[in-house]
Amino acid sequence: MLKSVHSCTSTRSVFTPLDLPKPTISGETNYFDSEGLQIHCTAPPLNKRMWFRLISENGTEQEINDVESKNVTFFIKDPRHMENKYYCDYRIRIGNDFAYSKVSNAAITGSANILRLLLAALILVATAAITFNHFNTLHRSIPLDQPSDNVTFTMESVVTATGQKPGNVYID
Repeated sequence: MLKSVHSCTSTRSVFTPLDLPKPTISGETNYFDSEGLQIHCTAPPLNKRMWFRLISENGTEQEINDVESKNVTFFIKDPRHMENKYYCDYRIRIGNDFAYSKVSNAAITGSANILRLLLAALILVATAAITFNHFNTLHRSIPLDQPSDNVTFTMESVVTATGQKPGNVYID
């Protein structure tokens, strides 16, 4: 993955990757401590020591430095934690420099997440009501056929006229 090139006439050159994959992030409320929040950041396995950073809209919140694990958990005790969106990134050391990953997607916590869930539930209920109303209206607008309208009776009979006036026909 990372290659060094040595030359007799120049100093050591290090090729760094253009992009490190972004980590995944998830958040959960700590139910034992009503004000606590745990945010999990997971990087792809690179077999390197990593430095992780938790970022909010206010800037860097926390850092976990020089770990061999690809998973870290940040703990936030601040009661205002529910108002923020959190992101994480990581970096690896390459020689005397660092390569930084892309920033993760946002971990939406607290009221923002509740609002998304409520909006989804509202859309689902509205869709169900519209569908029910549509089928109920459709059912009332189609007249139901009576069985007599759908059945045609045909009888074959032999007509015998026995000296009757025209128009009087007897069916046996």
